[in-house]
Amino acid sequence: MMGSNVARSRYRALVAEDRIEVHYQPIIAVRRGEVIAIEALARLRDGDRLIQPDAFLPQLTAEDREILFQSVLRRGIAYLRHLAAVAPALSLSINVDAEVLSRGSVSATIEAALAAGSILPGRLIVELLESHEFPDLGMARHELEILRRAGVAIAIDDLGVEFSTLKRVQRLPVDYLKIDKAFLADVAQNPNDLVFLAAFVTMAQELGMKLCVEGVETLDMLDALRIMGAPMVQGFGIARPMPEAALSSWLAGGAGRPIKGPPRTMLGAFALHTRWLRVFLFAPNEASLVHYLRRDSKLSLEGFLRRAGLDRAPLGVAYADLMALTDQDTLKTAAVHAAAERVRVLLTEAVIAHGLSKAGTPARAKAARQPRQGIADRSVRQGGGIHRSDESGAELIASDF
Repeated sequence: MMGSNVARSRYRALVAEDRIEVHYQPIIAVRRGEVIAIEALARLRDGDRLIQPDAFLPQLTAEDREILFQSVLRRGIAYLRHLAAVAPALSLSINVDAEVLSRGSVSATIEAALAAGSILPGRLIVELLESHEFPDLGMARHELEILRRAGVAIAIDDLGVEFSTLKRVQRLPVDYLKIDKAFLADVAQNPNDLVFLAAFVTMAQELGMKLCVEGVETLDMLDALRIMGAPMVQGFGIARPMPEAALSSWLAGGAGRPIKGPPRTMLGAFALHTRWLRVFLFAPNEASLVHYLRRDSKLSLEGFLRRAGLDRAPLGVAYADLMALTDQDTLKTAAVHAAAERVRVLLTEAVIAHGLSKAGTPARAKAARQPRQGIADRSVRQGGGIHRSDESGAELIASDF
């Protein structure tokens, strides 16, 4: 392994020589079931070795990273033009860190690149990375305001990992929030992590911002986020970052169709009960909300438990007890709360016992060993929907609930 100084010099030389490759990862609009954007991700090519950004980015100066940004931007815009026949409305998401943004030339660079490529500003999303603090916050705000006036969208990346990202939501003109993959990383053992994601979904809605959840690696995660109402998702369960030729084939390879409906996985069922609880806890004595708590509501788990053969299991029995309480003319709030908590505990146990990805998608530990196009590369497509068939032929498609 190269020493740190040698490695730094080599990485900087590769950037200066434009030995840069761009891989692209799709971003899915869950309700419509289609690919709406691709995130451009830089790699460095050193002979046969492809170097990942977590290795080289910390070794680069602000000047190097600005050169990198310019190269990725130029290549990404050229690729959007190339995709015009198969994806004419696709957006491009590109990363920039705070230090580069504060240098004051990003907006001019972007406007010139968009004009040269004949790409509308509304098709570009600039993602602010957590990697650096702003040397000049005023300059950064000025740059972002120029871009937003031009029609470029601004996203905060990795929301929730550092407190500073939450502060940036307050201090900067922002259109998108991207939730860090850490919030889904342990969901198989801690399904209550979905509660935090639900809070982010609500926060984005109240702030009038668009939201994307990163780190979606399994069908179970996709199902749960669909049920929770997450508008956009990204991750290995959709597709891994891939070079241009692979992505072009992937986009042109077919389309699924979005569907509506109840959960199809145990984690999806947990997400639905989380929604039920949010309605109940919001206003347990509000008459206008009571119908959402009944067994015939679309928030009910009764059908799922019956189809899964769990209606006579402890979970199904506990849920029947809960529904019996909500069917009464007057809710006994304390009793309903206790029964709902019992269901939540049993659902948590069921998610942990069931594990993720029983329907055929590799779990997180196996995901890292998949080919670069990703877990769902043969089944998630642009334009028509998100679908994948499991081993028994059952179809799971992400769309609105």
